[in-house]
Amino acid sequence: MKEVTRLHRTAMEFAEAAFVAQHQGDFKRADELHREAFEKEKQAANEVANRDDLELTRSVLHRSAASLALICKETREAERLIARALSGDPPAEIADELRDLLEEVLFERHLELRGAVLQPGEFQLSLAGSVVGLGVAPSEQILPRVRAVETLMHRTADRCGGHDFRDRGGRGQNHDQRMTLHLSVPRAASFAITLRFGTEQQLCLPGMKNFPMVVTEDLLDCLGLLANQDMRALRDKIADEAYFRNFVALARTIAPDGKKITLVGLTAFNRNRERKIALTTPRDKISAVDTEDQALGTGQRIEVRGTLLEADARNETKGCIRLISSDGKAHKVSVPRGMVSDIVKPMFGREVVVAGVRKKGEIALEDIDLAESDASEMP
Repeated sequence: MKEVTRLHRTAMEFAEAAFVAQHQGDFKRADELHREAFEKEKQAANEVANRDDLELTRSVLHRSAASLALICKETREAERLIARALSGDPPAEIADELRDLLEEVLFERHLELRGAVLQPGEFQLSLAGSVVGLGVAPSEQILPRVRAVETLMHRTADRCGGHDFRDRGGRGQNHDQRMTLHLSVPRAASFAITLRFGTEQQLCLPGMKNFPMVVTEDLLDCLGLLANQDMRALRDKIADEAYFRNFVALARTIAPDGKKITLVGLTAFNRNRERKIALTTPRDKISAVDTEDQALGTGQRIEVRGTLLEADARNETKGCIRLISSDGKAHKVSVPRGMVSDIVKPMFGREVVVAGVRKKGEIALEDIDLAESDASEMP
């Protein structure tokens, strides 16, 4: 057992060093250290492979080695280690974790067959609330949030890449245009799915293969600030006003409504560490406009419910929409950059609620939401 303990400790030292290298941006060194950690942990697992009298140690070492194998993209080795561990009699909790790892292996292999390479950087999206069952949830609660996360990921990639915000043409027009979102099958944890971003193999160039992980880290940093309602720090992090408005508007789509969905959780597994973010603030309490700015603003604050008949983004600085309220009155609404393409246009032809300030015969948009009667039909 002394040799097993030595191998395991060495493996953990390599894994810790890999974490530090990743944090410092030295991804090549991190890959090398992860490989060293995997080899040492696999040796430790092999030492106890036939020791039924050390079942707990045996299963834990195999689970750890399989996890490192996945980090190193050694899916076949991970599969072998998991199968060997499950062939014994591991404790129920460890057995469940091994089965979860096996699902990851199968997911990786499935994507490999379709020419995609999964990148470091993924997170779990989970929902809880009155309409959520054990592993099931209404599609109208899931799909808009998944689409909002995908759009946020692409917008964050553009921002991290130093690109100007594009309202015309939409997101994903730059270096990340072929970065694709992959979803795991739902799991019975209230309702939870794993979101992973990968690029096609021909795009996995030096310096780019860890880009999805960097983008995911930035996105989660921003969502964490939003969860803590630290809007000033969020504005400091996203200095560009168009990107800031776009982020907040999309985050409102992801956030709970406070009725049917009361919590939206994000759990990330990046750089060998777990990050948990719980969005509990209802979306109607989230706004890109500071409370102090609202108090100091001029003009009549107004909320209008009506049908969105047109959305125009031809102007470089703002767009324009027109609403027809139930009394037949037309309302012209100016839309700031960052909200036309991703937020307003998907609501075309639907009943919406617009909040803003009336100035010079038009409403300066602050927030827009689907009316409750139309929200359940949002694709």
